[in-house]
Amino acid sequence: MRMLKSLAVILCSFLVVTECNANLVEETCKKTQNYNLCIKCLNSDPRSSTSDLNGLALIMVNTIKLKAQTTLIKIRQVIETIGDKLTPPQKQTLNSCTTNYNTILNVDVHDAYIALQQGNPRAAKDGVNDAATKGSTCENDFSRKFPDGIGILGDTIKIMNDVATVASNIIGFLTP
Repeated sequence: MRMLKSLAVILCSFLVVTECNANLVEETCKKTQNYNLCIKCLNSDPRSSTSDLNGLALIMVNTIKLKAQTTLIKIRQVIETIGDKLTPPQKQTLNSCTTNYNTILNVDVHDAYIALQQGNPRAAKDGVNDAATKGSTCENDFSRKFPDGIGILGDTIKIMNDVATVASNIIGFLTP
């Protein structure tokens, strides 16, 4: 009987913690610029159910990484499939975006992640804002250089930018 009571206490404690974290996700996302995207990103990661605010920010930084990787793959696919049909300015745009997304992955996301782990949200916010700026630059260049605008890449660039904005919002909540 004592064992059963202990198990019940543990189960109830787990449910309370899970409920509190569900509320943290909800309340945090309500304060961002894109509630639906925030909820979608955080609820798709099981770590969010046990994360504090810093943990939610780390999840969003990881999501930037995943979206940037997807975008970089699509850019490379465009180069491989229609590269010979592109004008020099279009090729330059693709090369510039490749460079930007490599920097997002290898510098901005890395720096933001490390900064969050070290308790430096200001530096983390700088990293995700840099990622958003590079993504926006690429998005703007595409819309000017390609007749289809960014349609050639689908909505991957816009999604990455939106995720970076939400991450910046969440990291901003960590800054006093």
